[in-house]
Amino acid sequence: MAENRMTIRKITPAIYYVEYKERFSMARALMRLSEYYDSPHFKGKIFGSEELIKWYISNSKKGKETGKFTYYDDWEGFNFPSEILEPFYHGKFDPLNTEEKELLESFREKIEAGEKFYIIATALDIFTKEVFQHELAHAFFYMNSSYKSQALDILGELSNSNLKILRDYVNSIHGIGYAEERITDEIHAYLITYDDVKAEGLDYPEFRKVHEKLISLLNRFYETEGNGEFSPYFNSTI
Repeated sequence: MAENRMTIRKITPAIYYVEYKERFSMARALMRLSEYYDSPHFKGKIFGSEELIKWYISNSKKGKETGKFTYYDDWEGFNFPSEILEPFYHGKFDPLNTEEKELLESFREKIEAGEKFYIIATALDIFTKEVFQHELAHAFFYMNSSYKSQALDILGELSNSNLKILRDYVNSIHGIGYAEERITDEIHAYLITYDDVKAEGLDYPEFRKVHEKLISLLNRFYETEGNGEFSPYFNSTI
């Protein structure tokens, strides 16, 4: 049953947090929704699960190395706006798997009522506060024009050379990157959490400065709009 597989909480007036018990069910439910939203190959296209699996094995870094579908292990969180659900409700992506059906049914009444919102998701078996912050940052960037404007101002402090380094980094993630329309948002979200950036040897003073400003921005907006449940997660990770 859906209630045993996931828990849904409304954590701001426009953001729903879907918490799965484990990452396999999460990816099964959300990978096509996510790829339809931000994939460099599938964005805005109608595609089946098998098509995605074959493409991912052929193009992702681990897929090419192992010949296996590693999507379930590669991605720790998901995010997308509610309008991404619409073609799935309209049968464009049929047949749906069990996890996709559960997710869609959980939000059906809200969609039919005309509610506009953003969905973020993580899984308990791989949960970290950094993954949660990363996904939440995406939601504010999309749903809140004031947050987005201030985040872009902070990103504007990056030199052109460092911005190119970050663009190249985001475009290289798992060997596939993101759709061009998502790059700036992803740079912002990866600088929010920063651990993955540091792990790639990109621990520059300018990046740390921007990270500190972005995490402070996210904290302020969550304190204003959020229900307070996740407030302890907003200390700097440096």
